[in-house]
Formats: sequence, structure tokens, C-alpha cells
Amino acid sequence: MSDNMNFNHNPLQNLAQHVANLQKKLSEMENRIEQTNERLMSLAKASKERFDRMQTLVATLDFAHKKSLEDLRIEMSRIAGTLTQKRVIDTRLEQAVDKHSDLVGQVEQRIQELKKMFSSHDLRLSDIELQIRNKNINL
Repeated sequence: MSDNMNFNHNPLQNLAQHVANLQKKLSEMENRIEQTNERLMSLAKASKERFDRMQTLVATLDFAHKKSLEDLRIEMSRIAGTLTQKRVIDTRLEQAVDKHSDLVGQVEQRIQELKKMFSSHDLRLSDIELQIRNKNINL
């Protein structure tokens, strides 16, 4: 009978041992799942922080890009205004130079006319002097 009891008891003991082993493995698996879950949560948090930093950097870069474009637009507008002013000044300067050249030409023409007139007067004066001398000699 002791064999019979031992025989019946042994499978129950094996089953109890097997259940205990399964419970231990289940507990270990639950611990591993919990650790994995914690690592996943930590990775998710780190990923979110990186994403937020990247989003902030992109927003900062976008702002800097827009500001640079606006600064460039303002500078180009300023340069265009300066070029327009210089063109106006150049046009006025060309007009002044042309007017000056015309005036110089007119003055040179008048000088030539005066030279001709003086030359003509000099000839007449010479003739008059000659006539006066001739009259003085005749007197």
C-alpha cells in the first residue's frame, strides 16, 4: 500500500512542482514584460522629447529662413531705390554736362565772332590811322 500511496502521491507532487515552475516562469515573464514595457515607455518618452526638440529646431529654422528672406527683400528694395536715385542723378548730371557743353560751344562761337569783329575793327582803325596820317602829312 505504501507503493500505491507513493505512486498516487508522486504524480500529484510532480503536478504541484510543475504548476509551481509554471507560476515561477509566469512571474518571470511578467517581470520581463514589465521591464520591456518600462523600456518601451522610456524609449517613447525619449523619442517624443527628440521629436519636440526637432520640431522646435524646425520652427526656429523656419523663422530664421523667413526673416532672412524678409531681410533680403528689404535690402533688394533698398538697393533698387538707390539705383533709381543714382539713375536720376546720372540723368541730371548728363543734362547738366550737355547744357554746359552747349554753353561752352556758344561762348566759343561768340569769342570767334568777337575776334572777327575785333579783327575787322582793327583793320578799320588801321585804315583810319593811315588816313589821318596821310591827312596830317598833307596839311
